[in-house]
Amino acid sequence: MQDCKLCIGPCTTRGEGFYYDAFYGDLGLNDEHFKQIEKKPLEAVGEKQPFERIEVTCDHALEIFSGNKFTIEIINDLPADKTITVYRCVPWLICAASSAYWKVDKNRESLQRMAYLIPTRREYLLQLEEAKKYDHRILGVKQELIYHHEWSWFFLTHGARIYNKLMDFIRNQYRDRGYQEVNFYSWGFL
Repeated sequence: MQDCKLCIGPCTTRGEGFYYDAFYGDLGLNDEHFKQIEKKPLEAVGEKQPFERIEVTCDHALEIFSGNKFTIEIINDLPADKTITVYRCVPWLICAASSAYWKVDKNRESLQRMAYLIPTRREYLLQLEEAKKYDHRILGVKQELIYHHEWSWFFLTHGARIYNKLMDFIRNQYRDRGYQEVNFYSWGFL
């Protein structure tokens, strides 16, 4: 966990938190790692460490982040006179994780993307828990509409019937609106 290199961390569009892409080398994060990651900023809050917003020059930012090649790359892409904002001691809660490629380039390093919430937004966590009850992957299996086996999803009888009805509807809409159908089949990683 100490070899983590933070990359990009913008605010989310609704302002309930932010996400960070981070490089962990070959480490794949799991729930235990998330607990460790959440623990550090909460310790800082318990110690009543001040939250600071600091504006620095590009040269100063290069010094601060000298051990992080990703952040250095971002800084070097900025104009030399750009003021950079750095935050210290931000408490957060992890609410989701996925993966991303550095600069959306599949030939670059694979990163772990984690979405964070500021603890004052805990009601959002409750909304996420509520939303999990309506996850189509879970409901579809419970209602025997779909079946999951290893890396594949299959429509069962009733699920296939619903899928075909939806496709018939969409095809009728294409015709009624003067469009022609085009298909693309992805065979996955063979």
